[in-house]
Amino acid sequence: MTTAIQPPLLPSLVVKRNAALHMRTPSLPTSGGRRRCFAVRSTKSDDDDDDDDEVDDDVSFLLKLGTGSFAGAAAIKYGSILVPEITRPNITQALIMISTPVILALLLLIKQSRLQH
Repeated sequence: MTTAIQPPLLPSLVVKRNAALHMRTPSLPTSGGRRRCFAVRSTKSDDDDDDDDEVDDDVSFLLKLGTGSFAGAAAIKYGSILVPEITRPNITQALIMISTPVILALLLLIKQSRLQH
């Protein structure tokens, strides 16, 4: 017996008005693969004033994301020219950078486990 994998429902879809959602349940012994209908009601109002604010927020976020990505890429590409010290290998500094987060996480876990006991 082969079963098809159903794609997940997308919660990001916004329904503005009352709508019926038709969904086919998997072929289980209890459902028999029957089609079920659910009523979906939106809690949002039909006002479009909030949509303009959301679009402005989205555009602002995308501009900040693009600017930050561009600045980060420039810093990675040209950072060694401006600050050549960061390209020189230093084993002590590398070991400190790698081991510090591990040691801090270990100390926090030990502290948390002592608080639970």
